[in-house]
Amino acid sequence: MLLSMIINLLHNLYDYSAWANARILDTTAQLTPEQLRAEQAQASASFGSVHGTLVHIMSTRGSGSRAGKALHPRRN
Repeated sequence: MLLSMIINLLHNLYDYSAWANARILDTTAQLTPEQLRAEQAQASASFGSVHGTLVHIMSTRGSGSRAGKALHPRRN
């Protein structure tokens, strides 16, 4: 019972992450190359630019998706 609940929670988190990443990519697709690469003040952007933030998000997504596929057979 508990294992089933944990697996269901992980499925929901995986689905939410995919939804959130799609929203981020859809929104940033509307930016110009200059806007993507513009350096931001350190107080508001940890990775320097929108591009830097996207690189960070997508690079961390790879390791999470491998774990998610093991738990989410509908994605395999």
